[in-house]
Amino acid sequence: MKFVKYPSIENMNRIETINAIVEQGFSGGEWCATNKIHGANYSFWQDDDDLRSAKRSGLMDGDGGGFYGSHTVYAKYSVTMRQMFHDFKSQFNFDYMVAYGELFGGSYPHPEVDRVPQASKVQDGVSYCPHNDFYMFDIAFYLEGKLLFYSSKTAVGYTAEKFGIPAANIMAKGTFKEMTALNPIFEDPLYKFFGLPKIEGNMSEGLVISPVDTKFFTGGSRVILKNKNPNFSEQKAKKERKPPKELDPEVAILLDEGFTYVSENRLRNVLSHGHDLSQKDFGKLMGLMAEDVFIAFSKDHGNELTCLEKKNKKLVNAALNREIAALIKPNWQNILDGNF
Repeated sequence: MKFVKYPSIENMNRIETINAIVEQGFSGGEWCATNKIHGANYSFWQDDDDLRSAKRSGLMDGDGGGFYGSHTVYAKYSVTMRQMFHDFKSQFNFDYMVAYGELFGGSYPHPEVDRVPQASKVQDGVSYCPHNDFYMFDIAFYLEGKLLFYSSKTAVGYTAEKFGIPAANIMAKGTFKEMTALNPIFEDPLYKFFGLPKIEGNMSEGLVISPVDTKFFTGGSRVILKNKNPNFSEQKAKKERKPPKELDPEVAILLDEGFTYVSENRLRNVLSHGHDLSQKDFGKLMGLMAEDVFIAFSKDHGNELTCLEKKNKKLVNAALNREIAALIKPNWQNILDGNF
């Protein structure tokens, strides 16, 4: 099976993406909204012979070992994934199936709910269940190493219900305008799936907005958006700071924008990708965080960054790297301990 990384989802506030949806004719038809889970990207890969699991960066050996309790999730759904595979195989031809989703859970701080001793807390911010579990949001089918199609959101919900898997069930349907106008601030509903008592103020990470039937831009990327609860934004508010003397005023303004991408939420998202870190890997995490920051910064300010003189570009990069180091350094031990 050829690994295919799940594509990143664009933020709904990117005007360029919204314009492309309208200009390429995708704003028509039926759209839907599903609950966005605050977890770690995880997927099941099933063919005629084997079941593999994967994190965002690639396929894992065996049951995934210590990746956020994935070994328990692999054991829980291994038979289910084979059943799903054969159920679809009886309907059409493909080589392998991928169930994309998120690992989540590991903590549910409620007085009536017992702790699961071996569970691994995947993320802070939202409490889902005391054990580790899998939330399926897409099913893809491949033939000869090439994507055939993704199941519709309706089919994902139906399949999940049939096989008893927590999933991105449709919360609302309507026009593009109606779905993008939905409020992303609401209490997370997933506790109901597990029959757990409610935790007041346990807010969702937000919404994923997409056509009910999968669409692709002319460049090949998917038509899909995320509308995050502002509390989970990977950008932070600007703060007053004295600009470096060596920077021109307009470059200093751009750098201030760059600093907003260096946030705790972004760092947590980078950590959720499952990178193995030890005491000697401070530089490795710096590099991973810098890559994520510069990708996001370039998407929103690509033209300005491209026009920078080489000298100014180096100064901006150096300043952002110092900001990243200043974020990671005081949290380093907690990161290694899994408590960040």
